[in-house]
Amino acid sequence: MAIEEPQDLVPGERIAGRYRIESLLGRGGMGTVYAATNDLTTRPVALKAIPLGPELHSPMVKRFRAEARAMGRISHPNVIEVFDLFQERKQLFLVMERLHGRVLADAIEGRRMPFVDACRVIWDALQGIDAAHAKGVVHRDLKPENIFLCEDDRGVLVRVKVLDFGVAKFAAGVGTTLTATGALVGTPYYMSPE
Repeated sequence: MAIEEPQDLVPGERIAGRYRIESLLGRGGMGTVYAATNDLTTRPVALKAIPLGPELHSPMVKRFRAEARAMGRISHPNVIEVFDLFQERKQLFLVMERLHGRVLADAIEGRRMPFVDACRVIWDALQGIDAAHAKGVVHRDLKPENIFLCEDDRGVLVRVKVLDFGVAKFAAGVGTTLTATGALVGTPYYMSPE
C-alpha cells in the first residue's frame, strides 16, 4: 500500500506545540528536513520528517527509529546531536542540531581540498566514527554526503560532523539488525569490497 505523502510544512507553522518551521532545507531518500526553532528554548533545530503509512512498523519507520537510537547513543562533538523523536500529523520527526556549512561532497566537487584541511576533515570524521564504535554503532554509509563541514559566517571550517546513521547497525549483542540476510546497505561506490 502506498504511503500518502503529507503536505509540506510551511514557514511559521508550529509542530508539536513548540517547533516553529522556518524553511525547507531539503529532501532525501529518508525524508524531508526543515529548519525550525524550539519556541521554549529558542534553540535552532533541524526536523527530519518521514511519512507514516498505515503500517507503523514498516522497514523505513524501523530504520528511522534505529537512526534516532543510534545517534542518541553517541555524544561527541564530531557527530550530529539528536534531541528528540516524536510522531505527529501522520509523520515521524527526528529533532537534531541545526548545522551551518556544507557537506564534504559539495566542498570537493570539481576542486581539490588543501592537504591540511583534508587531514583535519579525515581526522575529525574518524573521531566521530570512533565514538560511534565505542557505543557499539557501525555507520555503514560513510561518504562525502554524510560528512558535514561546519563553517563560521566567513566560510572558515570550525568543526566536522558525521551525519545520517540511517543504515547504522548495532554491534552484536547491542541491538537488533534491520538488514535482511544478503542485503546490501549503504552507497555502493563507497562500500568496502567485503
